Amino acid sequence: MLIAGKRVTSENCGNLTVIEGVKGKVKFDPATNTLTLENASIINKEEKASGFGLWTSIKDLKIKLIGENTITSEKRGGMVNYEKLTFTGEGKLTITGAMSGNEDYCYGFLNPGSVVVDGCTLEISGGVTGITSGRWKFNKCNVRIKGGGTTKDEFKGSIGRVGYVPEFTDCKIVTPTGTEWKKLEKSGYVYYSLFANDKVVTDWVTIKPENATPENYNMLICGKRVTSENCGDLTVIDGVKGKAIFDAATNTLTLENATIAATGDKDAGLWTSVKNMTIKLIGENTISSDKRGALVNYDKLTFAGEGKLTITGAKSGNEDYCYGILNPGSIVVDGCTLEISGGVNGITSGRWKFNKCNVRIKGNGTTKDEFKGSIGRVSYVPEFTDCSIVTPEGTEWKKLDKSGYIYYSLFGSNGKVVTDWVTIQPKGAETTYDLVLEEVGEREIAVIAIVKDITGMGMMAVKKLIATAPCIIKENMTEEEAKAARDRLLEVGAKANIYPHGTWKPTGISVQTIDAKENVIYTLQGVRLNAKFDNLPAGVYIVNGKKVLKK
Repeated sequence: MLIAGKRVTSENCGNLTVIEGVKGKVKFDPATNTLTLENASIINKEEKASGFGLWTSIKDLKIKLIGENTITSEKRGGMVNYEKLTFTGEGKLTITGAMSGNEDYCYGFLNPGSVVVDGCTLEISGGVTGITSGRWKFNKCNVRIKGGGTTKDEFKGSIGRVGYVPEFTDCKIVTPTGTEWKKLEKSGYVYYSLFANDKVVTDWVTIKPENATPENYNMLICGKRVTSENCGDLTVIDGVKGKAIFDAATNTLTLENATIAATGDKDAGLWTSVKNMTIKLIGENTISSDKRGALVNYDKLTFAGEGKLTITGAKSGNEDYCYGILNPGSIVVDGCTLEISGGVNGITSGRWKFNKCNVRIKGNGTTKDEFKGSIGRVSYVPEFTDCSIVTPEGTEWKKLDKSGYIYYSLFGSNGKVVTDWVTIQPKGAETTYDLVLEEVGEREIAVIAIVKDITGMGMMAVKKLIATAPCIIKENMTEEEAKAARDRLLEVGAKANIYPHGTWKPTGISVQTIDAKENVIYTLQGVRLNAKFDNLPAGVYIVNGKKVLKK
C-alpha cells in the first residue's frame, strides 16, 4: 500500500500521519487488513507514478470510515485498487482525482480489482472519469460520483468503462433519471458505462438506499422544496423547464436555458436560505412569479457564469410582494448579465456587490412610499467593482433612518426615487442602443419586411409588434448596427430613432377613459393581464384593442 506516495510499513502503520500530506487519525492494522480513517486528510501533490492519494493491492482490505475524511491527488488519480476492497463504517470519504492535465490520470477511482461499498458514504470525482474498471458492489449506501468526460472517448464519464454492470443491494441510482448501461466490446475486452439521453453521464450520479428519506435543502422553487431526490433534475417541478440542477456538494444551482415560472398565489420563483450558494448561468434564463416577488435570498448568494438571467416579480396586486429580488442576505453579481424588475421595487433589502457585470433594474415605485423604486430600501449603499451606473445620469443615494433601521434608495436628479431602468455596465464598456419605431408610415409591408429581417421574428409576430408603435424593435445594438437599421426604416417612410439602451420612454399617448366593466388588458408583448387597470403600474398597455398610457 502507498499513501500519498509513501510505502506503508510495519514501522509507520500505527500512525500514518508521519507521512507528509497525511493528517488526522490514520492507521493500518495488518492483522485484520483494516485501514482506519478518522477525520483524516490524505493529499498528494506529486505528478509521478507515486502521485496517487492511495494505491493498494492488499487482499481483502477494509477501509473503516469515522467522521469526515478526504483522499486527494492533484495530478494523478485519487485512488487505485488491485484486489478486493471493502468500505465500511458510519463516516464519509471524499475521493478527488486530478481535474486537469494528462487525461489518463484524471479519474477519481481506478479499480482493476473489486470494490464493495457497504453502508457508508462516499463522494468520488475526477476530471474525466469518476470511477472506472473492475467490479463494483453497492450495499445500502450513499454515494455520489462525477467525471467530466472527454471528447476523445465517448465511454468515459461519471461511471465509465467499468468491467461489469455494478450490483446494487437495497440501494439504487436516483439521479440522473432515465439512465442505462451501454456495453463496449473492444480488442477482446468488455466494458460498461452509464448513459442518459444517448450520452455518457457527466453529471453527479447519486446512489441512495431504497426507501431512504430524502434530504431537504433550504430552497423552494415555484413553492416546491428542493431535495436530494429532485435536485439532479429540477424540471420535475411544475413551472421549471430547460436544464436546472442543484449540486448540494458545492451549493451550486446551474441554470442552462432554463425557465422558472411560479403562478401560485404564495409562490416566489426562487426562495433560498442556502449558505454560500452560487447560481451559475448558461445561455438565456428566466425566473418569474405572477403574484409574488421573483427571488428571495436570506444568506450569501453569488450570480456567476457567462449567461443571462431575467428576473420578473409581480407587476400588480399586493404591493408588498411586487419586487424583483428581496435580499435580507448578501448578493454578489460577478461578471454575468441580469435584468431584474418588479411592479414596485426592482431590488430591495440587504447588501449588494456588483463586479464587472451588466445589470438592468426597474421598479415602478408607489405613492405609499417615496423610497421604493428601481433600487429601493437596500440596507447598504451597493459596492461597484470595475463597473458603474451609466443610466440614468445624475443619480444619488438617499438615506432613510426609520425606527432604528437605516435604508438607502437610488434617487434621480429630479429629487425623486428612480423608477426608470437603472443600467450598470463594466467600466469602458461600449454603449449599446435600442431601435425605436415611432410611426409605421404608409408602406407597412416594406416596414414588416425590414423588421422581420432585423429581429428574425415571424411575420405574425412582427405585425403585432409594429401595431404597438411607438415601440422598441430591437435592444442592445451597437451604434453602427442601430443607425443602419434606423436608416433602412427611414428610407421606406417610417419614423424611427435610436436611444442609449434603457433610456427611451414612450410619449405622445393620451390617457383614455376606461370602461372598467369591459377591460381586456394586454402588455405590449401580448401577455394578457387579469389585474384592474387602476392597479397596474405606470406604463403603456393595450386596453380593449387600444394603446393606453397609465401614469
